[in-house]
Amino acid sequence: MPATQAFLSFNAGELTPYLRHRTDFDKQSSGAELMQNFIAMPFGGVRKRPGTRHAAALGGLPVRLETFQFNAEDSFALAFTGTTLTVFDQLGAPVQTLTPPPVPVDPLDEHPTEFLPAFGDPFLLQFAQVNDVVFITSQTVSPKRLTRGGDGHWTLEEIPFSYPPLLETNHDEDAVYTLSLAGSIPPWTAPFVGGVYPLDYAVDHAGKQWICILAHTPNNNPATGNEPGVGEYYARYWREAYVEKGQTGVISGPAFSVDHLGSYFEVSQKRELDQFETYVKLQNNTVTSPYSKPLVIRGKWSLITTGIWNGTVFVQKSSDNGKTWKDYQSYTSVLDHNFTDSGDEDARVMMRLRYAFADAGSGTVAPRATLTAEEPYLTALLKITRFPVPGFLTYAEFEAVDDVDLGPTDIWREGAFSRYQGYPAAVAVHERRLVFAGTRRHAVSVWTSKTDDLLNFTPGSTEADASLFITLAATRQDPVRWIASQRRLVIGTAGSEWVFGSDTSDAALSPSNLLVRQYTFFGSAALPALTMQAGVFFIERQGRRLRELAYQIDQESYDAADLTRLAEHITEGGLVQTAWQGNREPALWAVRADGTMVHFTYTRGSIPQTASFPRSSGERKSSAATSAALPSSTTTSATSSSAPPGPCKKSGAWRAGPPSASKRSPPPCSGSPARSAMTPRTWRARARRPTTPSTPACLVLAS
Repeated sequence: MPATQAFLSFNAGELTPYLRHRTDFDKQSSGAELMQNFIAMPFGGVRKRPGTRHAAALGGLPVRLETFQFNAEDSFALAFTGTTLTVFDQLGAPVQTLTPPPVPVDPLDEHPTEFLPAFGDPFLLQFAQVNDVVFITSQTVSPKRLTRGGDGHWTLEEIPFSYPPLLETNHDEDAVYTLSLAGSIPPWTAPFVGGVYPLDYAVDHAGKQWICILAHTPNNNPATGNEPGVGEYYARYWREAYVEKGQTGVISGPAFSVDHLGSYFEVSQKRELDQFETYVKLQNNTVTSPYSKPLVIRGKWSLITTGIWNGTVFVQKSSDNGKTWKDYQSYTSVLDHNFTDSGDEDARVMMRLRYAFADAGSGTVAPRATLTAEEPYLTALLKITRFPVPGFLTYAEFEAVDDVDLGPTDIWREGAFSRYQGYPAAVAVHERRLVFAGTRRHAVSVWTSKTDDLLNFTPGSTEADASLFITLAATRQDPVRWIASQRRLVIGTAGSEWVFGSDTSDAALSPSNLLVRQYTFFGSAALPALTMQAGVFFIERQGRRLRELAYQIDQESYDAADLTRLAEHITEGGLVQTAWQGNREPALWAVRADGTMVHFTYTRGSIPQTASFPRSSGERKSSAATSAALPSSTTTSATSSSAPPGPCKKSGAWRAGPPSASKRSPPPCSGSPARSAMTPRTWRARARRPTTPSTPACLVLAS
């Protein structure tokens, strides 16, 4: 009488062929030689995988799917091709298609760069979501922002940085850029008798460019303001020129590349010694001028009054280069007060002091009010817009993002993201900061925004909420592949894994509390990591091993366990995309290079269960999990295809649905490996009906 053996558990999933005859290995008794179209449950049993149904055709192009999960009930699938983005609701209906403009090219370039598609290779895109906003980045195209409006309307745009990420300050004293007004600027001369310098007339004189702020007739007398920068009264008529915000100027110096088109530059002009402070005497203003000389202010300033005086000091501001003035603050003394005050100006303004005399002061020290600029540099941001002369790349036009002061300077920073420098490969949101990492020219660099100001990467501050620019102290320049937010920021490069965070575990990340340390040396494929539960899941560099990076309390260090160790054959050919499913059972879905979808059931602390779902080659190219796309009893994965339509499938986007009902008897299981002569007995189990008419549910067990 034949012996019967009952198999009660299959939660080890499909095991590698290397374990076929390892009867001494405890997992073999709960594993399978082939598990096709079944999902291993953590408590031992198996169930059929869910099916899919066709949602929409997307033109036969390669499609990348990503999840937009607004809340537990409201979710969307984002389908990216190289040039378009289509948003699908949770029922699989298309909501909106967005087509961002291609990368602009200067039409006067001798050798214009080719237009790039809006998203480049969609499978290189990485995402970071904050509420109803998704930041999208790829190393080949500029970062973008996708926003879901309250009326359900979606907007796709270039990220509108309030201050963009920048590189380090130039350290080459010979690399000098000169900024000037656009157009031909004549030298200053004393015009013919009866001539008039009109308002806003620009001249070049004594190595500077000047703007006329009060129309006047010159008379060759410096004492009355004829010559710019000479004499005591020229400030009534002339101001040093600058390029106003939104206007065009010219930058010349070290050679650019045509790929600098659209690049940002931060330029700084060092103050001259007489530009740090201005004062007004607190005396009878019929004897002395009631106004101080104007002072250009950007950043911090301070005011102090000294002596014994009777009257009112006004701080005045001008936002139009000294043409008009408004009282900003006032300080009054009746022979009994002195004052100190300070402020901070975000934009470039001119400031001066005005004294309203009431009665004569007294004392051994002549009373005065002094206004001081605290910042040694006047810093501004500009954007390269065109190269006016084809092939002449030491001369470019720029648009002023801030008011830009003119003249030569060797103190400048280049924007971190451009066609020349490359774009960030990875993005995340960590501790209320937007984080980018890994451009083409700065492969192991990381940029973080200011805290609670995601679009502001203003450099230079040492305050706790300041932005950061860090380059990993790596032995090899293996490029950053992904970044993920856990208790600390985790960084994966092509050769190792790093942890980036505060030195103390409970403190916030800041310039004065920062620790960057390398922990493991496995390296990652160019795929985004998944942050779930207490670990970070990533695909190793060769695309074959799935690893979980997590903190090990007993070792007081991070370790990256191999979750595919007992099923290394499942990932043959390499994984090209992953998606996490939180319910019903935590699991990771992955797509192989040959189009096969793979499922990993995950239970923390134990070896994951695995099951493969072979389909026709090339059918499935992308997957995304959404929690509300279907009833909770079904797995919610959406897939897309670029293969020609075949039996029971169509080219386009797919989303999960109930398995197709069929009362036909299932066809014989196919794809089972040849049985070894040493195997004493082989057991097979089939579902009563196939999951789809063309794909039988098949479970093959080795006794």
